[in-house]
Amino acid sequence: SDLRLMRSSLMVLEKWDFGISITTRSNLILRDIDILKDISQKTKCVVDIPFPSANGEIMNKMDGTGNGDFTTSFDERINLIEILLSSGIPVIIDMDPIIPELNDSIDDVLGMMKLAVAMGVKYFDICGCKLIMKKKNEDFFYSQYEKRFSEKWQSFKMRYHKTSELITLSQSQILRTVTRFGEAHNIETDSKNLAIYRRRHQNKQIGEQMTIYDI
Repeated sequence: SDLRLMRSSLMVLEKWDFGISITTRSNLILRDIDILKDISQKTKCVVDIPFPSANGEIMNKMDGTGNGDFTTSFDERINLIEILLSSGIPVIIDMDPIIPELNDSIDDVLGMMKLAVAMGVKYFDICGCKLIMKKKNEDFFYSQYEKRFSEKWQSFKMRYHKTSELITLSQSQILRTVTRFGEAHNIETDSKNLAIYRRRHQNKQIGEQMTIYDI
């Protein structure tokens, strides 16, 4: 962070009118809010904020908040989203990953979506409502699950087996709930549409077609 490599890169993008899509849990992004605002005035500038639970305690444990990195806490993440939105920068809330017994209840999902509505967020991605891991990461994931959520571990083991593709039993119900709530509150929730939105170039600058009289 001391080298300011991100800021230097953003300055190049802003100079040549390139858009950007950023995913972050850190409020260090606010250090470059001036450049992001400049980019947003010209073209696409969107920030994905992972926000896996409406329960602050669960979210902080899932993200390992407080382990010495720049990961924001529950309250800090809300503040980060509010600052970005007030600066005219669209935010996509990523409720991801959905992990059985932790954040896969309908109440938690609706709580997260209601929080999005309250903040004025118009994009919400649940990323398929499943967790896919590389084989080499399985042991680490399950050991951390047991360590961080020991009170839920036994219940999890009784209902799920260890696998690299972890899908909650509530997947279908959650996906239906997210779609219906999104439609009712004008929030885009379709992951494919959101992927297109992130990639699509957007020209916000207004110009006029040159005529022969301008030569």
